[in-house]
Amino acid sequence: MHNHFNKIKKKYFNNIGDKINLYKELKKIIDSLLVNKIVLDIGSGGHLFYDYSLAKKIIILDLSKTMLDESSNKEIVKVYQDARNMTKIKDKSVDIILIIFALHHINGKSYKESVISLKKTLSEADKKLLPDGEIFIVEPILNDLLFLFQKLIYKLTFFILNVFKTDMVFFFNEKTIKKHILSIFSNSNLEVSNIKINGWIDPLLGTFPGLIKIPSFFMPTSIKSFYVKKLGSSNSK
Repeated sequence: MHNHFNKIKKKYFNNIGDKINLYKELKKIIDSLLVNKIVLDIGSGGHLFYDYSLAKKIIILDLSKTMLDESSNKEIVKVYQDARNMTKIKDKSVDIILIIFALHHINGKSYKESVISLKKTLSEADKKLLPDGEIFIVEPILNDLLFLFQKLIYKLTFFILNVFKTDMVFFFNEKTIKKHILSIFSNSNLEVSNIKINGWIDPLLGTFPGLIKIPSFFMPTSIKSFYVKKLGSSNSK
């Protein structure tokens, strides 16, 4: 890890404005989910675009200490830790977990390590949730063909980004995320939805923010949400 978001924090937030309509749509959904609940937000870096005052308690967990330190609100509990090993969060203590545009940053040196990271993150989330807890994930998703191509050039991409001292980014396809959600949250309901995105978009926001912008219909990824509702028991594997 290069603590990439510590370095790009300012440019990242300066260029996030092109997604303002997307965040407005997500805010409506998230606001309705967190009323009077204990919320764990993974990987937001403290950028809380939703109304967290609706929650009973809000915890933000991130590996970018610089981004966490930006939040001075004493009502927000800040946890500096990896989502793959959330030892600072008590098991079965959270009503809902949010993972918004973060899964593609939790990976490794190979595709295999990336899948292991996905499974660990989901498994840790399952442990922290109450038996009837919820998880809401929003992710850029590749189609099957682009996903296969990305797998084939994984090590090359990792090498190039490492040269630029930039953290690896890897996007999954819908099938892979659904497969691992259902294997870990076996006693649960899963809903997958498309999130519309319009206008000119920064496709490299989390890597080289502000470098280029393209029309949204040229984006190689679509935006999907994955909502999981546990049905009364924990089945972490």
